[in-house]
Amino acid sequence: TITPFDLIDCAGVSVVSIGVDEIGVSQVTDHEGNVHNVRCVTRETEIARNSSILVTDYDPDTGIYTVSSQPTKGE
Repeated sequence: TITPFDLIDCAGVSVVSIGVDEIGVSQVTDHEGNVHNVRCVTRETEIARNSSILVTDYDPDTGIYTVSSQPTKGE
């Protein structure tokens, strides 16, 4: 069984743009290959739609993940 904390350090793609401290949505693939739609924020600069992201934290009180942009290969 995958818990919310299991998604930390998993990669994904932003479904919509994610603003600094503004909730967005990303699709994250867990270590078993399952895709999860998660609500998330970033603490960095805005992340554009369809960007590669990495889950860095999870807040169990709000159910919201923190993500950072993740350069794709070749960048």
